[in-house]
Amino acid sequence: MRKIHRLTSLKIAALKQPGRYADGAGLELQISPTGTKSWLFRYSMHGRERRMGLGSLSTVNLKEARELARQARQAILRGEDPLALKRKARADAAKLMTFKECADAFLKAKLMAFTSDKHREQWVVTLAAANRVIGSMNVNDVDTAAVLRVLRPMWDTAPTPPCDCAAGWSASSPGPSRPVIARTSRTPAGGEGIWPICS
Repeated sequence: MRKIHRLTSLKIAALKQPGRYADGAGLELQISPTGTKSWLFRYSMHGRERRMGLGSLSTVNLKEARELARQARQAILRGEDPLALKRKARADAAKLMTFKECADAFLKAKLMAFTSDKHREQWVVTLAAANRVIGSMNVNDVDTAAVLRVLRPMWDTAPTPPCDCAAGWSASSPGPSRPVIARTSRTPAGGEGIWPICS
C-alpha cells in the first residue's frame, strides 16, 4: 500500500529546493524556482495523466489541501474529471459577476504589470468610465451594443487617438460567453482588439 500523509507542517516549512514533493494519494507540494509553494493534485483520466492546481500554500494549508485532494478522488470515482469540474465552477462563478467586479479583478491582477504610469492611468480612468455605463450589468449580458455605448462617447470627445480601453462584452470573443476588455483607437476605422479579463 502506498504511504499517504508523508508531509508535515514542519517538513513543508523546511523544504527549499524547487521540485515536487508527494504527500500521497495524488497530492503534491510544488516549489517553484522562485521559492513559491503551491499544491497540485496528480491523477489519471482516460489514460491521460493530469495535474490540477489546488492553491498556494499561503492560502491553502496542509489539512485543507488533503481535503481538496479527497474531494477530487471522490469525483474520479464518480467518473467525473476534477479539472473539468473546477473549470466549470469557475466559469459559472464568472457568469454571476457584474462587469465592475470583473474590471476590478482585472485591475488588481494586471495593473502593476504596465510599466508606464500613463498607461496605468488610462486603464483606471477608462474602466471607471465604462463602469458608469455598464458596471452593474451581469457580464453574461454585456454585448456589442453595450460596448458601443461605452466607446462612442470616447470617439466623440477624445482630443487625440487614445490608448484607451473600454470595458464590454463581444460576441466575437475567443471563447463562449467570456467577459472582455475592448481596446480601440479613436474611431471605428482605427480597428479594435479584445482581451478576456475573466475566465
